[in-house]
Amino acid sequence: MQTFKWLVKALRHPDYVKDIAQTYVNRFFILALGFISSVIISRYLGPEGRGEYAYTILIIGLGMQFGNVGLHSANVYFLSRDRERLPTLFGNSIFVSIIIGGLLLILGIIYAELYPELIPIKKSLWLLALACIPISILCLLLQNLLLGLNNLSLFNKAELYGKMIATLLILFGLVVIGYRSINFILFSILISTLCAVVIIYKYLRGVSDWAISFNALKKDSCYGFKAYISALFSFVQQRIAVALVERLGGFQELGYFSSALMIFDLALMLPIVASTILFPKISSETNNRTKWFITRRNILAITVIMIIFGLLIAFFPKIIIYIIFGNDFIGAEKYLIWMLPGLIALSISSLMMNYLAASGMPNFVIAVPLIGIGVFLYFYWVLFPLYGVQAVALSLSAGYVVTVIVLYAYIIWDFKNE
Repeated sequence: MQTFKWLVKALRHPDYVKDIAQTYVNRFFILALGFISSVIISRYLGPEGRGEYAYTILIIGLGMQFGNVGLHSANVYFLSRDRERLPTLFGNSIFVSIIIGGLLLILGIIYAELYPELIPIKKSLWLLALACIPISILCLLLQNLLLGLNNLSLFNKAELYGKMIATLLILFGLVVIGYRSINFILFSILISTLCAVVIIYKYLRGVSDWAISFNALKKDSCYGFKAYISALFSFVQQRIAVALVERLGGFQELGYFSSALMIFDLALMLPIVASTILFPKISSETNNRTKWFITRRNILAITVIMIIFGLLIAFFPKIIIYIIFGNDFIGAEKYLIWMLPGLIALSISSLMMNYLAASGMPNFVIAVPLIGIGVFLYFYWVLFPLYGVQAVALSLSAGYVVTVIVLYAYIIWDFKNE
């Protein structure tokens, strides 16, 4: 009864009624556009083309993770605590995007020239993916400045307009004129990301100048580096899974797996929205017990909702896949079912990691994703002889579940040792 009353109180709290509900609706439209684009791509390119597209997006994602150097979290954390930091955070975001994004672009071109046989996609796709990296880094860093300023409205609008442009371009290219080219899809993504950057930049320039400060960048680097390493390892865990599926089953199986991942990511929309809103809020709090109380209340509500989502997916996986992707992608079911325990676990761990980040980013945040990767690889090694390529999805879930247990144990231990 006490748990039920606590849940009702959590769901009625203004955090949900006002901020999360509003942002969830905005994010729903944003992700719906991305969802429409993904469905169009899947239906017109087929499983193999979808797999090649997923591999290309992997390159862009890796570039973003390697190139943001932790400023994505540092921007929110430091700006929510002190808004006087905006000019230097703004300028350093531009600087990092140009220098590191440009460096990754050059290194990628050199790699393609030296080892063309190691690139499993067309060279034109590789070059377009590299071109997307610097502007994608800049978009990520500037968006997080909006979060630090608590400007959720513009944060969502910029992403919404970008998604609208990308979807319209993809719809025009694939459906209207029948131009079934992954190159065109990547070009559409590049243009839409650039539009989002222009929208955010114009707003930030209206409220602040920007200035590059190496002293400020050095000061933020400790927090940013830990956030960077943690986010990188978390990203790598899922990307290892993508690479394993591609190597073991080829692009067709990767097409199935990436489709299951897309449904997985759509279901994660609610905890992502909650984490996005709560991070600047709890970062501005000075007492860790207050931060944990807010986080725990949100974890309970999110967990109940995600269990309901998970049960719906578990009971109707083929119907969901058929409606979204068509009959050709029914093979994604075997991956989707095994991912469901990980769906609930990752929803919880994302909020727990937010709490640790808002508490000053203890060194333990680096160990958490490493533990997850270790558990993932161990379970994959044990389960592959029994389940084949499906072991990848099952091992992902195992890694996420163990991560939640470890996080909770650490947080309780930390309170006992205050």
